[in-house]
Amino acid sequence: MQQVLFLTLFVFFLLLIDKYLCQKGFPQQFQATIFVKGVSPVQPQLQGVQYLLYDSVKLRVRVDVQGLRLKQNETYMIKYKPEGAEADSPASQDYVMFNFNPDYPTITKNNCWYRTNPISDIGPFPMSWFNYERTHYEIKTWFQLPPNMIQKGEEWIEELQINATRYDSSEICDLRQSGIGKVPCLSYFETSNQPVKTIEAHIGREHIVKDEYTSKIYLSFIDFIPSESEYLFNLPNQWPSYCGNANAGFRITPIRPFVVTPNGEDYLTISIESPPVHGLGDQIKVEFQLQPSYYYNGTRCTNFNPIIFDRKTWQYPQQVNMSFDTYGCCQYAIRGNGGGYEWQYENSTITVYACDGYAGTACKGKYPYFDDKQYVIIEWQLQQHGSFSSGGRSRDISLTQFSSTEQLKFYLSDYIKKYNQQVNIFDKEYTIVDLCQISIDQSNKLLVENSNEISRVTSRHVWPLNHKLFMGCCIDAHIVSTCYDEYTLNEQKQLEEQYDDNTNYCLITQLGNHPTHVKFVHGTHCLRDEILQRFKQPF
Repeated sequence: MQQVLFLTLFVFFLLLIDKYLCQKGFPQQFQATIFVKGVSPVQPQLQGVQYLLYDSVKLRVRVDVQGLRLKQNETYMIKYKPEGAEADSPASQDYVMFNFNPDYPTITKNNCWYRTNPISDIGPFPMSWFNYERTHYEIKTWFQLPPNMIQKGEEWIEELQINATRYDSSEICDLRQSGIGKVPCLSYFETSNQPVKTIEAHIGREHIVKDEYTSKIYLSFIDFIPSESEYLFNLPNQWPSYCGNANAGFRITPIRPFVVTPNGEDYLTISIESPPVHGLGDQIKVEFQLQPSYYYNGTRCTNFNPIIFDRKTWQYPQQVNMSFDTYGCCQYAIRGNGGGYEWQYENSTITVYACDGYAGTACKGKYPYFDDKQYVIIEWQLQQHGSFSSGGRSRDISLTQFSSTEQLKFYLSDYIKKYNQQVNIFDKEYTIVDLCQISIDQSNKLLVENSNEISRVTSRHVWPLNHKLFMGCCIDAHIVSTCYDEYTLNEQKQLEEQYDDNTNYCLITQLGNHPTHVKFVHGTHCLRDEILQRFKQPF
């Protein structure tokens, strides 16, 4: 009787082991041709056939895809401490991503760009390669399989005309939007020799993100890097000079409009995101170019002191002083010259009010005109090449404060004329609320029409230059603080805000690549509780 019981238990144990039999997964080095298809468009340029060289031993990866816009061959490559990097540069010490023959060549140099850590755009590579803060990445396992996948037996793979063993994750995804229904969130197929297929399911969010059900079929697979493929990892000699510097950009504090008066100055501090490229000049001269428009109609509001960065000082913030020149309202674009900064694809602008009043704080008299209303508008700056704030970069969301109805009306009229030309706002007299509603409605319409692109953390959709979406308007409000900004510089307002239970506050959260959460709270006690809750449960 004991022998029968033991045999029964042993057989049950074998069946249990067989059910949860461990799959081999992907090796540390391999070369593959992959066919990608999905029910919902993922990254469009990554669908179809792509060629992959993966080598986590030597910390290098290459993917070749067909560009979406120009239908040309486009190469992405990641290498750790790549050969040919300039000595003592960030590229010689860390991971670097290259994009050769890019699909948006008008905003690159010599048809190539490179980016070093910190980086927020990882192209076609897995998001799991980002660290928790999403500011650095490194090469990790190509496709990390979860534990306890359930073996489902053999299944016919139509694309390869072979049988393969299937494994399903225990987690189930209910794809209701697409009508697919309940499916394993991950399915993995392999033969005795190699992986052959994966299926991933992701549940969408209504009106913003659609369901995704994506298959990757490994049409060919070699579980090492053949010697005849080694040349595919080669880089051109002196590639920093050849490619330029795609990390080019500025970090500015504080983030607010600036006010100069005949009796007082304002200032900001600025640093640059990466060092100058030696082959493109060892110095970067920062200049402020006037950008006149219907609203920002000043011809010269302020004077700036010159700022120059070199290979020793590029990471240290320098102060830019602004002194009064003539009355007006001006917008300035910040431009860098030398060291690879001439072709930066991220544009930074600042607004300067030149008026009577209190320097650095507010105007009183002359231009701009003030009334008893304070307005704050929230806008979302779309990066031209389509990278929607992959790491939640603060510069994607801008807050602008207006201290008069007239200012805001001018701005909204100019905004609609620039971004929503199909809307006629001159057929009758529109109020500020009307203009805000038109701007928000048109922005929401664009969001819905492009939900697939916007839902991706990394996208290659190319937007018009400096395109913005209008996200909201707060009346009787002023900016207290923003990310990468100091708390309001006005000491009197600091005291007023510290224990004020009669003020309404608006908290705006950018989660991933989209300003997804806006919440109003009443009083500083509620504000403090809300912020504490977000730290405890950030998602």
